[in-house]
Amino acid sequence: MLEGEQTKRFWDISLPAAKRASFRWTHLLDAPIIALPLADASAYTARYAEPDKARTGLGAGADAWPVPYWTIDTSMAVMTFLLAAQDADLGALFFGVFHNEAALRVELGIPDDLELLGAIALGHPLDDEDWAWPKLQSGAPVTGPDHPPQRLVTLVDLRVPVVLRLAPDSLGSEGPGLVHSESMPSC
Repeated sequence: MLEGEQTKRFWDISLPAAKRASFRWTHLLDAPIIALPLADASAYTARYAEPDKARTGLGAGADAWPVPYWTIDTSMAVMTFLLAAQDADLGALFFGVFHNEAALRVELGIPDDLELLGAIALGHPLDDEDWAWPKLQSGAPVTGPDHPPQRLVTLVDLRVPVVLRLAPDSLGSEGPGLVHSESMPSC
């Protein structure tokens, strides 16, 4: 969970000031909270190396898994968080970290063995009149009976606990908490 100065550093690294003039979603930069969902393969392999799970062979390492459930489970936790935010009338946006991930990891102390799935901005949404929906290349707005307007976000002063590491035994004291998904192209 990034707040305050960490949120500013996130944007300074992932979207340097020189690129911001052409960035279409400038209100996104006002997000006071950025959550970084991280998938941890070692938590899964460690759990499946324990005596009650060892016979599965999945404790041998990530390569023993036919499907990377740490990524799937973290992704589902992200969707749960997005839906919970929407249910609470909050603005939320999942987006990719397309630039400077290595520098971001160093700055924030994110270990190399954790898989960064993207980022989630969270807070209160803008009023409908305060944002402009992007247009198709033809110039037509992306709205209509089959495509109702969607809300982009500006996020203000909100404190929400988010678990950033999801382990197989996630119903314990550090249960998952992760947000309404719209895609955002790279800058």
